[in-house]
Amino acid sequence: MYELRGIGEQGDLLHMYFGRIGANTSFNASLALSALRMLDITKADLTSAPSFVVRSFETNRLIEFISGRKKRIDRFTAQRSRRAD
Repeated sequence: MYELRGIGEQGDLLHMYFGRIGANTSFNASLALSALRMLDITKADLTSAPSFVVRSFETNRLIEFISGRKKRIDRFTAQRSRRAD
């Protein structure tokens, strides 16, 4: 379980900083705002989510959270950075 510890926009990118709850593990994720719009996910959806479940794969992460606005579990995929994390 992770929490969103920081979020910011730069151009068409939304940058997010996630930290593992109860552990000293964190990662950054960036996603195009246009991709989030296609998924009907807003910045407010992300900031109001109490926690995130993150599944890591070799090249990407699947990030899931409860959307209070949509009353369901929502998800998006973010590319992993090339550095070890």
